[in-house]
Amino acid sequence: MFATTYQDLDHRATGIATLARGPLSEHAEQAVQAWAACLRTRRLLVPMAAAACAASSAALLPQTRSEGVLLPEPTAGSPAPCGSAIGARECIRAFRERGDTVLLLGAGADALVGGRRRTVSPEPIGVLAVPDRETAASVGVPDASAVSFVTRPCSPTEEVAAILTVLRTRFPLLRGQHPDQWCYRATDGRSAARAAALHSDLTLCAQLGRIEWLPKSAVAVTEWEDLLPEAVAPAATIALVGAPRGLGGPGIGVADLIEALSGLGPTSVVRQRVVSEVITDIFAGFDAPPPSARTAPPAENGGTS
Repeated sequence: MFATTYQDLDHRATGIATLARGPLSEHAEQAVQAWAACLRTRRLLVPMAAAACAASSAALLPQTRSEGVLLPEPTAGSPAPCGSAIGARECIRAFRERGDTVLLLGAGADALVGGRRRTVSPEPIGVLAVPDRETAASVGVPDASAVSFVTRPCSPTEEVAAILTVLRTRFPLLRGQHPDQWCYRATDGRSAARAAALHSDLTLCAQLGRIEWLPKSAVAVTEWEDLLPEAVAPAATIALVGAPRGLGGPGIGVADLIEALSGLGPTSVVRQRVVSEVITDIFAGFDAPPPSARTAPPAENGGTS
């Protein structure tokens, strides 16, 4: 057996060890020596993101223009749609009743969760998905004077703003949803991850692969072979971004990385959050108590641009 340990704050012996026989003994000893060089006091920054809007994303998912908007069939124990999803759905309904083509902006949550889906209307609904700037530059509408936009819940607001810049150039009469109804969950999660990465010596991404909005130096960890002692050794602060456990099955998650890294010296785990609060009453002042979540009414009188 080859091992290296340290005494934690609670006076327990913690560390790493391996047991090997025969020809593997030399490799085991070398592995323990390599990781022993990583022992040091460390901070692990874990950015916390709010759960996706769950059923709310399915509630707004546009198919082809003849397939309708899908709504979740409520089931026992399924997540309740968030206020942003309810507000977006009401905006879609109001804009369609006015005769507008509705552009649904952003990619939203990656997964659809909860409830059976059913088609509400067999009629063409005039809702077109615009997930990115490239689509915004090419999407076509029947009448450029009758077009509105709604943001898909869980879409990063910075991406929605970039899409709007393209659309407003193409459609000067574009109308849309009030910004009070925009969903900030994805933006807050990204902001927390970026802040953690900015203040860390090393960023590890669990089960996410390469993330374009994180520093290029971030390391994707999908297998233990991706975690190298020469990268960990000099890092006094490490940001851990990704799923708590493997996504939908076996895999390495943030919790697994915390467990592994805690064997390499005294470890402090710090959870970090970013929370955006929409001030619906602009006259209340910044010293007023935080506003409670509410569903804003659909845009009226032509909406906002």
